[in-house]
Amino acid sequence: MDHRASPTVSSSSYTDSTPSDQHLDVGVESCRTSHMSSESSNNTQSEDGHLRAAHQPDQPEHTLQRQEHVITVMSNEQLKIHLKGDTVRHVTGPANVTMVSNSGPHTPLHIHAPQGHIVQQVYDESSGISRFILRPQHPSMNQRGTGPSVSGHRIHHDGYNASYLNGGGSSQHLPLSLQQQQYTGYSTQHPYPAGFQPQYHHHLMHGAVHHMVHNGNQNNNHILQHGVSAEDRVLSHHHRSVQGHRDKQVHSRRHKDPDIIMQHCYTNGSSAEVNERSLDLNSCSSSTDSHETSSEEERRIVLELLCSVPVPEVKVESRRAVIHITAPDIPDSLLSSDEAVCPEIQFQLQYTDKKDGPYKVVYEGDATTIEMQDLKPATGYYVRICAIFEDIRGNYTEPVIFETLPSPPDKPLKPKLVQTTKSFISLKWNAPADNGSKITHYLLEYYKGEQLPQSAYSTCYKGNKKEFKINKLLPSQCYTFRLSAVNGIGSSEYSDETVVCTKGVPPPIPNPPHLSESTTSSLLLTWIKRPGVDREFVLQQEEENTGHGFIAAYTGPEVSYRVDHLQKSTAYKFRLQAANDDGKSSWSTVVTHRTRADVATSPCKLTVKGKVTSRMFRLSWEPPVEDGGVDVESYVAQLDSGQGYIQVYEGPVCECSCANLLPGFTYKARVAAKSVVGVGQWSESVEVTTRPVVPGQCCKPWLHGKAKAHVLHLKWAPPENTGGAPIRTFRAQLVNADNTVRQVYQGPATDCMVAGLSPGRSYLLQVQAVNEVGVGEWSEPLEVISGPGVPEPPTQPKCLVKSPHVVVVSWLAPCNNGAKITEYKLEWLKPDQQEYILLSSGTELEYTAKSLLANTEYSFRVQAVNSSGHSPYSLPVTALTLPTSPSAVHHVKVTAVSANSIMVSWKAPDNNGCEITQYNIEYGKNMLQSVTDSCLTEALIEDLNPDTLYRVRVQAVNSVGAGAFSSPVKVSTLSLPPSPPNIECSGVTYNSVKLKWSEVDKCHRYTIWMCRGDPAAVPQSVYQGVAQFCKVSKLQECTPYYFSVSATNAAGDGSPSLPLTVVTTRTPPHSLKAPTVKEAGEDCCTISWQSAKTMLTGSIEYRLQLSEQEHSNSPLDYKQVYQGSGTSYTLSQLSPGTSYSVRVCAVRVCTEASADTIAGAYSPGVLFHTSKPAPAPTPTQPTDTTRPVNSQLAIFRERVMRAIQPDEAKQPYLVMAALLFVVGIVMAVVIPYLLSL
Repeated sequence: MDHRASPTVSSSSYTDSTPSDQHLDVGVESCRTSHMSSESSNNTQSEDGHLRAAHQPDQPEHTLQRQEHVITVMSNEQLKIHLKGDTVRHVTGPANVTMVSNSGPHTPLHIHAPQGHIVQQVYDESSGISRFILRPQHPSMNQRGTGPSVSGHRIHHDGYNASYLNGGGSSQHLPLSLQQQQYTGYSTQHPYPAGFQPQYHHHLMHGAVHHMVHNGNQNNNHILQHGVSAEDRVLSHHHRSVQGHRDKQVHSRRHKDPDIIMQHCYTNGSSAEVNERSLDLNSCSSSTDSHETSSEEERRIVLELLCSVPVPEVKVESRRAVIHITAPDIPDSLLSSDEAVCPEIQFQLQYTDKKDGPYKVVYEGDATTIEMQDLKPATGYYVRICAIFEDIRGNYTEPVIFETLPSPPDKPLKPKLVQTTKSFISLKWNAPADNGSKITHYLLEYYKGEQLPQSAYSTCYKGNKKEFKINKLLPSQCYTFRLSAVNGIGSSEYSDETVVCTKGVPPPIPNPPHLSESTTSSLLLTWIKRPGVDREFVLQQEEENTGHGFIAAYTGPEVSYRVDHLQKSTAYKFRLQAANDDGKSSWSTVVTHRTRADVATSPCKLTVKGKVTSRMFRLSWEPPVEDGGVDVESYVAQLDSGQGYIQVYEGPVCECSCANLLPGFTYKARVAAKSVVGVGQWSESVEVTTRPVVPGQCCKPWLHGKAKAHVLHLKWAPPENTGGAPIRTFRAQLVNADNTVRQVYQGPATDCMVAGLSPGRSYLLQVQAVNEVGVGEWSEPLEVISGPGVPEPPTQPKCLVKSPHVVVVSWLAPCNNGAKITEYKLEWLKPDQQEYILLSSGTELEYTAKSLLANTEYSFRVQAVNSSGHSPYSLPVTALTLPTSPSAVHHVKVTAVSANSIMVSWKAPDNNGCEITQYNIEYGKNMLQSVTDSCLTEALIEDLNPDTLYRVRVQAVNSVGAGAFSSPVKVSTLSLPPSPPNIECSGVTYNSVKLKWSEVDKCHRYTIWMCRGDPAAVPQSVYQGVAQFCKVSKLQECTPYYFSVSATNAAGDGSPSLPLTVVTTRTPPHSLKAPTVKEAGEDCCTISWQSAKTMLTGSIEYRLQLSEQEHSNSPLDYKQVYQGSGTSYTLSQLSPGTSYSVRVCAVRVCTEASADTIAGAYSPGVLFHTSKPAPAPTPTQPTDTTRPVNSQLAIFRERVMRAIQPDEAKQPYLVMAALLFVVGIVMAVVIPYLLSL
């Protein structure tokens, strides 16, 4: 059976028809266990018929990487591993076997499963580990129709790829059997395309996905069946065509891409290694697998149910498709008893619109009917699903291929204008998408005008061309067009409207331009635009007395234009012309418009005439140079005193007087000419300052804030009349109650601080201003009363020490300086502080300080407070408190614990002024231990009970008394180390020993100690763990070993047990390859075989056995015909024309007298036939008696040729008989060989 030609199914299990007494057989080339000898690794490849992993020398170096495979063998099952050469390992479950390869290319791993069993594989992409699980087949597998059983003995996995993994790093069961799987529907399953990684984007490329959820207990009535409609027949046809193409594609990919085969072993100049711990079947992993068998069986059943989901059924329309999914039934035994938390089967739907494009997730949920909308018409799509139950994900189904139905064309774009004249319009357009049906013709409709109802359109063209010319149209008329495309399905939507106008006649003579606004340098002209007639205008102007004629001033579509850069009070002529696409009109009537006159320019030479006094001055000027085209009627003069210009004169004379002015004030003067047009430009301003006088009287001063006892803040404002000169300085004077005067300030500021006052006194304050002319008058006096002062500092306080924790502080009241003392503030200084802090505040003259530290020095000081502020602090006073008992001990901890003692430490507490004399340690009721050395802060408590809880607390003692106990610390003593368990030997070979021992309560770890040869030698640890049995490997033959065991718990390591003496057996010889038959005659032949490797002691002999086989199915009865040291032997006295089978084994002969001989395993049997007496040779067929018979097929071929040589008439019948005979002989040779394995 050619496995490469069979499609790969997604089921991860298979059944084998081999007998039940056979084992799981794994063939691995270039893999060896770590304890194999170097001699065995040099053996050649076995020729026992197993498929081997071929070395690939051309594998690129960048693909070499570490590979690890784990084979899980369930309970009561057996695993047979073929290593390089003829070495065979048998492993009995439950166990995990790990195969590790550090380099080399991928090679396939071949699995041979017994009848009624299944093999499952789990591959972890993140760690690169493949796990194979062997377990009995569930009875429900064949009932679900997962496919026919496989009758072969070798299962080769093809198509293995990382794309089987769903989501990077996750693992799922992969198929191992290559068999045709039967399904209902119109698709079969196949593996994912190479390199495909599912992408989980919850959106659809062409639209949204709508799903209709059906209850899992109801029947879905929307699932399509074969033969129901034409759509199903189309889908089935597509599926069969794609399935055949996919089979060819998979076959070609297997030949072109050798890396797609699942690789398990690697070679790169050195053989890979099989993990020693896994081949030795460490019992730690065995016990763990036995507990997980039940959950693995349930997960396997659920996975098989999820993988059995049939392909979805699709109902197709032009832009939508309905997907129907058949959900599998989960057995009630696998569901939760609580209905509220019972999980449901989820489905994931993926699609793609490309043959080899990536799939996209469009839906994930529990719905069994899903609607895909906004699809493209006449487009092929691929969809597939997978079922998910909790954290178990099944394989994806075979993709279902469907094609949406065709539909009417898409909406076309609006027609484009090619050319237009007075009588025709030419249009063209682009073809829209036909949506699967060829466009048969186009409908072009039009309407005369730009806006109308839809029913007013009329058809002007119907055909398959994409351009059209509409004739016999009216000039200067607008037409509206729209387009529709028609195919075999129907008509598309109408395109957007296109409005096109035909050309017309030139416009008539327009009206002349109208003047809208006139200035001294511009004219704003406007005109009327006639809709549908005028497109643009041309405006021309002509200036009088220039002789240039009309000049174009503006050309454009606007209906107004401002003509700039004109002369004032000047007449201009204008005319207008209209134009459109059909030509230009005649010129309009010529009109004349004049610019406005301007105001006069500014007067010249504005100056001050005569002497300036403190109250008036005179101005004079000359007439302006330009009068603006009209005569000047009068002149206007204005003054600005800082609050804006004010008119002071208007008349025809070029001179005026300015009176009633303020002394020492600066004024700005300006003049302008006035005509009928208006006031002309203003002249440049002239600044004039009147003469100053002495300043006026200052306002009454005022206090800023409240008056204090010795100082006050005085403020005032400058006088309103400064005399026309700036104030240089101010003067302030103080009048006492006895009318004595004192100047308190002189300077430019308007405030000052008046100091040297007495608290509570009445004072008068005045100010005056001074400028360059002289001194002004004194202001009105301000009467003020100075405020009260702060108290005097209190006297030094007195302290009375009453106890170690109480001190009474008292003091006398100071002078209050005119204000009642409101409180006293008492501050103190502790030994660990740098500054005084507030202790109390109040009106009392005494304070009792409590809760003080014993034998500690404190400092106190007092401060008085009234409404004026705080007095200075008094002199400080110092007080020393009395000593007392020590403080409580802190930081008690246990530093060491044993079974009968505790080590306790602590930190020394404060002695409170008296030295500590001893410590008391309390660790139980009426259990007290004293430490008389006060320098020690740790103690050892002995004579305690093992595994007992104690409460420990510590107390300090000095001459005053005992302090308080510390907080209790709980501690438990340790248990005693365990006693050694009993050890015994459960099996011994020439290189390994199996040990087991009794159980010890509360044991954390067991340790096996071993000595070789001498029991007094230093033992070495060969095992540590929690199991009660182990296997010690890599031992020497015929060597005594001494084993002991010790147990460890929380208390420590226990003592080892008495040594157990075990002597290993002798090593049997290695098995030989099949012997070679040479010079087979009628009654004799020569048998030769390969020599066995020499042993360390003793010699090697060989046993040759012979068996006569009368029939092809008769059992073999071997009898010994030779034993000796030779590697060949000649058999004689054989029967001519008889079948014989021969085999050989190596025998180790020990030199010791008491030792027995040890025979190795027999080689595979070799079948040969003695020849019959040959007839006389003929010229056409010479005989060759010297040719060796190495193949049974060659012997029978010669017999057939001799049989058909004489009679050519019987040749067809003889050929048929010979072929049947050859097939029987081949079966007779192959079946015994397989049974010998």
